[in-house]
Amino acid sequence: MSEAELWELYLLRESLVLEYLVFLKSAASAYLLVAYYIGAKLSRFPTYIISAFFVFTSFICIHNIHWKNVGMREIQQKLGHANEFNQLVYVEHSLSIGLMIGGMFACLWYMWSVRRPKTE
Repeated sequence: MSEAELWELYLLRESLVLEYLVFLKSAASAYLLVAYYIGAKLSRFPTYIISAFFVFTSFICIHNIHWKNVGMREIQQKLGHANEFNQLVYVEHSLSIGLMIGGMFACLWYMWSVRRPKTE
């Protein structure tokens, strides 16, 4: 592949990562809105279905973001720009994946806390 084709592939992967981030944010927003407005009124089965769908879509988005970022790193190595990106890139990538997974669990916790209010 020529350098121009590698750059095009890199930019396409970067745009896919951004699309998955938007989809992940949309899924989390929709889940939190459902939890806030009707979470306390839902019975157990619909809550399980909604939560399972949210976890599934979040997992797909996070998985695809991870593999697109790995592919972008390989393209950077082929372009010879890997020297510019040191081990900090791996720390940043791991931290961002961890934050996305943590956000997913925070959304699930919020649904659980809405459905089970504290009695004092």
